[in-house]
Amino acid sequence: AMYLQLLQACCSCQGQGVDGNQCKVANMLFTDTNDIIINMHADYSRAVEVTWQQPSLYIPPGPIPGSPVTGDRLLKSLPTLSLAWTTNSIDFSPLGLFGKLSVNVQDLYKKRLFELVEDQR
Repeated sequence: AMYLQLLQACCSCQGQGVDGNQCKVANMLFTDTNDIIINMHADYSRAVEVTWQQPSLYIPPGPIPGSPVTGDRLLKSLPTLSLAWTTNSIDFSPLGLFGKLSVNVQDLYKKRLFELVEDQR
């Protein structure tokens, strides 16, 4: 859906078909994609409990019945996030840089989640 919105945003065809701008965007995104594909995995089995402090984004005190927001799970804990990516150079792959196929986001930034929460206080 985001890709289609991007194409619509750069469209000057006024509904008459694909124009040159859209072709340029498609060619840039889908030519040699090995260096731009990133996969994020959320591991809820190793979630970290969080107490949200004010001011933060609007976070209700608890789930709201009938609410269309499906992130109520995030009110109590945050999943451990890991990234994996492909690249033409093995030296810049997760295996080449970190010795494993996916990398915990905390390892990328060398700062634990609770330290980030403490910094916000």
